[in-house]
Amino acid sequence: MRKSWAAAGMTAALLVGITAGAYATSNLKEIKAFLNPDLQVDLNGVTFTLKDEQGNDLVPITYEGNTYLPLRDLAQRLDLSVTWDGTNNKVFLKNKPYMEFSAEDEALLEKYGYGVRVPRWLENVMVSVIPEENVKTSIEEGRLDKRAQALTLIHYMVQDEDLHRLHDVVARIEVYKKEDWPEVKKTAAGVEVLGENDRYVYIAKKAAENPYEPGTLDAEGFGDLRDWLDLHDYYFTLSGK
Repeated sequence: MRKSWAAAGMTAALLVGITAGAYATSNLKEIKAFLNPDLQVDLNGVTFTLKDEQGNDLVPITYEGNTYLPLRDLAQRLDLSVTWDGTNNKVFLKNKPYMEFSAEDEALLEKYGYGVRVPRWLENVMVSVIPEENVKTSIEEGRLDKRAQALTLIHYMVQDEDLHRLHDVVARIEVYKKEDWPEVKKTAAGVEVLGENDRYVYIAKKAAENPYEPGTLDAEGFGDLRDWLDLHDYYFTLSGK
């Protein structure tokens, strides 16, 4: 989903936050400008204070009728990545079309050779890469086949009347060793094989029941998401593809 922002009555230019050391190699000219601490920035109805990478407040600058905003914080709020190339004095902006994972989650996905590339515009979705110790606990408690190696859950997100964020599992991706799969599939009815490599087989299980009251918007949303994920193979990818 695209986000936009507007500043009425002014021309807004953007400045990237870079380290002081980078200035030494830049062809900079000294100017006289004004700090503009009263300027408020509103993004999709939310007013926020611009910050640097250390969390310090940043103040917009006004120069010759134009107002300049720090780029890094604003771009990240617009779901853009920002990279500074000091050698070539260049700023790179890049769209982030997919939901992002923590470094720990990315490492776990890479370890088992797969990924889940859910587009950002898909609403009411949360993807949970389950830590290995939690996978072991699920096996010990009988909630997961003892031969499972890894588990990722895809949740349908809702908000209750008290504004609590709740979620229900709409689908799960399970990983098994290739040599175990012939035995696992004997009791794995209703699953979809998403892919395999020389080590693992990856399967998807969608929720058999809709947990919401029939006829409600959440029941419809849960069902639509379940069908959509099934149609798009749960956005599963093999590593390196």
